[in-house]
Amino acid sequence: MSFQRLTHVTLFYILLSTFVGYVQSAATVPPSKSCLCEAGYTGVNCDVVINNCASTPCQNGGTCTNGVNVYSCACVPGATNNNCQTIIDNCLSSPCVHGQSCVNGLNSYSCTCIPGYTGKNCDQVINNCQSNPCQNGATCSNGINSFTCSCAAGYTGAICNSIIDNCPMNQCQNGATCQNSLNAYYCHCAAGYQGQYCDQVVNNCLSSPCQNNGQCTNGINTYSCSCTIGYTGVNCEDEVDLCASSPCPVGFQCTDDGNIYNCNCYPGYTGANCDDVINNCQSNPCQNGGQCINAVNAYSCSCASGYTGSNCNTLVNNCASSPCINGATCINALNQYSCTCAAGFTGDNCCREIDNCVLNNSPCKNGGTCVNGINKYTCSCVVGYTGVNCASVTNNCASTPCLNGATCFNAFNSFTCSCITGYTGSNCGSIINNCASSPCQNGGTCNNAVNSYSCTCTASYTGPQCGSGNIPQCTGYRILNDSWRTLGTPGLNCDSGLSAGWYRFINNGNNAIMPTSCPAINNCGTQAPVWFSGSLPAVGQTVSVTACSNWNSNCCNWSWTVQATNCGGQYYVYYLPSSTNCNLAYCMQ
Repeated sequence: MSFQRLTHVTLFYILLSTFVGYVQSAATVPPSKSCLCEAGYTGVNCDVVINNCASTPCQNGGTCTNGVNVYSCACVPGATNNNCQTIIDNCLSSPCVHGQSCVNGLNSYSCTCIPGYTGKNCDQVINNCQSNPCQNGATCSNGINSFTCSCAAGYTGAICNSIIDNCPMNQCQNGATCQNSLNAYYCHCAAGYQGQYCDQVVNNCLSSPCQNNGQCTNGINTYSCSCTIGYTGVNCEDEVDLCASSPCPVGFQCTDDGNIYNCNCYPGYTGANCDDVINNCQSNPCQNGGQCINAVNAYSCSCASGYTGSNCNTLVNNCASSPCINGATCINALNQYSCTCAAGFTGDNCCREIDNCVLNNSPCKNGGTCVNGINKYTCSCVVGYTGVNCASVTNNCASTPCLNGATCFNAFNSFTCSCITGYTGSNCGSIINNCASSPCQNGGTCNNAVNSYSCTCTASYTGPQCGSGNIPQCTGYRILNDSWRTLGTPGLNCDSGLSAGWYRFINNGNNAIMPTSCPAINNCGTQAPVWFSGSLPAVGQTVSVTACSNWNSNCCNWSWTVQATNCGGQYYVYYLPSSTNCNLAYCMQ
């Protein structure tokens, strides 16, 4: 047998002997007395209260008070429930106005603000202008997480730190150099130019360098003189004797006038040297085809047929003998005349009176008598006929005696009217009374109309004849009459505490409705006003539509379903759920 196996067997017998001895000695010990304790007590004599606080059941810093078989927790502010295990949600009221998130804490909360806001509740806009970022006298306008600078004149850039470069406008001309300055620029002109933009050539003729009426022609940084006759030199300063060459014909006197010479011509002659006979016909003085005959210092005209006068400018008057009679107008013409006869006359000289009854082939009909007049005739009609030619039976319908779209039928010296449906009377002037049978029930008001009627029901009834029963919500409703709910009223009110149910809007004692078009934000006493995005129902009808809240440039940023009932055409009631967000409130108008 190996040593290891011998050791194991020996150890087993030693343990077995020990256990047998323990059992024998225990059998010889007499039994002891013990107490059965009531709940909450312990100890040999049950005189010790069990410590129920030993397991530290009160959480979040709560203080444990022990009792008999019970304990209680006194919670610190911000914790609640039996073991103070629940931390009160301080973020439930959404205190962070412009916050990305709200982090709850024990009896506290903290807000993580969106960029541009600060403060415990993120309700303060950060003043980005506080560090005076705008330079050179600029005005700083604060924004959300930004600022803008309104620069003083002459400055530019995001913070107005740069002078505007006025030279890129390239106003300087003719090779000038531009020098930039604050709110201005200056042009340094090249030689021969001047002006603000160097766009003006220097006037070298301004000092009148050309003498004796010489004409000065300006150039770039120079000038030249064109001398009048009789003068020469750079500035026309030297005089020339113009008569020295005897330019005038023999017998004509030459006069030197300094810059020209003059030949004193005899009448009828012209030209620098008096060698031309003046052409008195050059101006075409003879009119209307007359022939001009020139002479020395004179002319004469040979007129065409029908014209007269020294220049043939007068038409021969063929009306001078007054050939047109009976008030006719004579119109003169070349070698002739014409007569425009007065009304009722004819002939070459308007000597014959026109018989209008013959001219129109006895125009009077139905026994009418024709009476001739100057340029007209009249018909005397027999009874029952009318018109210029007595051709029409007298129209007794011409005065439109039949009313309200009725058809008029003419007869001899009378008429009859055929009324359209809904009208009666000899002239169809009366509406048939469709309310005579009192068709509206239950106190409804009958409104008569053409070929129909309508009933205005009391609030409790509906239907075409007000015969349908009571609409419960038209009597079982609550009133919303807060003046701040009206359009145009600012405020920070909220309807999160409004109980869901049927409501009727009252404004200053008058019925009001929810707006059916999107109101502006910060209106109706709240930040995000709620409006009725649909059409209102007909009398006695109920509709379900979407209620929208305007916020964040979105007329329907938040939405939910509401109902509306038309109570007899007198007022509307609305089923309004409670608003889930602040600041949202129902609007009225």
